[in-house]
Amino acid sequence: MNDLDDMVRASLAAAADDDVHVERLLAGVRANGSRRRRRRRLIEVTGVVAAVAVVVAGAAVALRPAPDGAPATPSVLPTGRPVPDAVSPLQDPGVVGVAPVLHLTLASVPFPVDTVRYSDEVMPWPIDVADENLLVNGRNGEHVSVRVSTKETGAPKNPSETLTPEAVDVGGVPGQFVRHPGGAFPAGPASSVLTWRAGALYFRLSTSYPDPQQAVALALGVRLDRAHSCGPSFRLPASLTAGLTLQSCRLSFKQGRVNETASQFAGADHRQLSVQVNNAEDPGLQPSGMPALATDVVDGRPVWLIEGYKRATLSLGGAWIQVDGDDWEQVKRVAGAVEPLGFDAQQWPI
Repeated sequence: MNDLDDMVRASLAAAADDDVHVERLLAGVRANGSRRRRRRRLIEVTGVVAAVAVVVAGAAVALRPAPDGAPATPSVLPTGRPVPDAVSPLQDPGVVGVAPVLHLTLASVPFPVDTVRYSDEVMPWPIDVADENLLVNGRNGEHVSVRVSTKETGAPKNPSETLTPEAVDVGGVPGQFVRHPGGAFPAGPASSVLTWRAGALYFRLSTSYPDPQQAVALALGVRLDRAHSCGPSFRLPASLTAGLTLQSCRLSFKQGRVNETASQFAGADHRQLSVQVNNAEDPGLQPSGMPALATDVVDGRPVWLIEGYKRATLSLGGAWIQVDGDDWEQVKRVAGAVEPLGFDAQQWPI
């Protein structure tokens, strides 16, 4: 047990018996994480030292000029609400991807930020891999994406060309750098991919910066010691999530404000339930295909129901809420009971 577990138990005890925040599911999530951690071997001491070297170096990232030669403008990324005393993946890789706690972030990026998206996911047997992802888009076309995973993913390849990796040093850890020409995967007129391993963790960074030293400078800013939460940004009665665990989550910002969250739940019988909450102040986030007027009423609420897709969408409390799942009756019940908690991530329960 740790302080985080104590805090979760305290929050559960304080909740009402008949109307419970989705964070009740954290107990099941943490139990799953514990079982996964017991199956994993301990990190070699040398691996821990290497991983710490990468993260500590990130505290003093040498920002490089932007690709067009303009001076670098450091930007600190917005995050969710801090999670005190969370275990770092450097200490236990088994916590990677265990929602709703996010560990992966960057100390800063050398450009003005437009959008930031965090996500994590645990994919159970037979895949048995967990990862966390971060995507940062700049206001002038810059982009950086980072993934930390419990299994090697490797650098993406362009099928039409043979690309030879270049060996680079990432804070004392060997890495491989590949520059993709214009039009190549993953995106943009040109992109670079840097991969490295630190202890039991595998990292992949993709960026619009073409120079290997620019990619390494960004890699040295990767942080795993600033845990924060990706939600939940809504409340549901406990009866509607009984038997489900939180499998993955997503948290997105646009120019510093939360504009979208998503939570994916799974049951022992593999049934799925997802709840996406979009900020209605951004017209581009209105779910596609919604008619001008609601077509149905669920528990007194106007709701758009699409039975063929097992989807329910509603407008409530300044949010567009979309519910999808395998159980159509459950989807409708969730749409009739879900309560958004606003878009200030610092006020959401942990």
